[in-house]
Amino acid sequence: LRERPKTRSATVTSKETSSGTVHVTLTYDDNHNLCESFIEIGKAGSDLKADAEAIGRLISLIFRLNGNTTNRQRAEAIVQQLIGIGGSNALGFGPNKVKSLPDAVAQIIAQTEALTVDGGLDVCPSCHNTTLQYVEGCTKCDGCGYSAC
Repeated sequence: LRERPKTRSATVTSKETSSGTVHVTLTYDDNHNLCESFIEIGKAGSDLKADAEAIGRLISLIFRLNGNTTNRQRAEAIVQQLIGIGGSNALGFGPNKVKSLPDAVAQIIAQTEALTVDGGLDVCPSCHNTTLQYVEGCTKCDGCGYSAC
């Protein structure tokens, strides 16, 4: 694993979810490479707080691994794995929709690292309505019939 510098810069971003406000801290080395993340939500001892801590630790591990993958490629891979994961309750509509804690974390990383997110977050790329759904392994629009397959 790459060593974390003793002094790091950080960004802190907050986002509303159906479970409360998530606060994501991303720390950077002197070359502006991500080196760790801290995710806070919920009360001490709750399962949600434990899940948030686990997601943050795994993201930190990915950014500290040695290898030929760039920092941006790692961020993109994390976002692609977490974006769109749905929970029992979503909050908001269209591009502001947050489906779950992992989805919120992915949105924050994508925003902070200026990454493009595929799929439009339930906004159809054809008619621009919030009618895009993932059905039977394919992204389809109930409004205009658009299909990504």
